Amino acid sequence: MLPKGHKLPDSFYASKKVVTPLGLGLQKIDACENDCMLFWKDDEDLQKCKICHHPRFKPRKLGGKKKHKSIPFKQLSYLPLTPRLQRLYTSQTTAEHMRWHKEDPGEEGKLCHPRDGEAWKHFDCS
Repeated sequence: MLPKGHKLPDSFYASKKVVTPLGLGLQKIDACENDCMLFWKDDEDLQKCKICHHPRFKPRKLGGKKKHKSIPFKQLSYLPLTPRLQRLYTSQTTAEHMRWHKEDPGEEGKLCHPRDGEAWKHFDCS
């Protein structure tokens, strides 16, 4: 799968060290257990769902001297698209591959790719 002389890192930690500097992180967003809403943007500080009133966090066990972090019932892992697209357009080679459907006119009257269809053409005009 990999070119000769290359190998995958031995651990998750080593892999994470390689990927983190690329700026392709993920964002965790708390969600209602019943999938009613996300606790995001204006609703980030709410403790209960606005729709079904289900609590955001699991109840904590009482006792003990440690401070425990609140654990949400459900979390969404969001991979932001903008940094990934910016990363693809940084290199001239990959940017060329990303733009080919717009720059390459293709053969007239021949449907080779969805961009040749009427719906894509209508989308480009908008």
